[in-house]
Amino acid sequence: MFTKRLKQARKEKGLNQDQVAGHLNMLRQTYSAYETGRSTPDPETLKVLALLFDVSVDYLMNNTDDPTPANKRTRSLTAKDALNIFASESGLSEEDKKDLDNYVELLKFRAKSRAAGEKAAAGASPAAYAN
Repeated sequence: MFTKRLKQARKEKGLNQDQVAGHLNMLRQTYSAYETGRSTPDPETLKVLALLFDVSVDYLMNNTDDPTPANKRTRSLTAKDALNIFASESGLSEEDKKDLDNYVELLKFRAKSRAAGEKAAAGASPAAYAN
């Protein structure tokens, strides 16, 4: 199945074997052997192929049907969800959970205020600080 996915990923990127081999700095025959199953790429080459084809190594290796690389997947757990899990598993009281939520909101407010202040300072001219 690896050979089929490798060939399919290459074609979906509109590349021929010569082009892929060039990216990998190898002979076309070497790359062709990967697609025909006569040879198997080493782990580092496999990573480069996944990057080149914009798929995950797991997809190429048939460990998943989702070709999306891990760095492009959306997070399924929000920060709020993570805090709720933490609060529940830590045995916090309802009052403690509210305090935690309020503290998180305070930290977010501070971060936004800092970012806005830094942006304003970056846009201010030196003349604004004179006198």
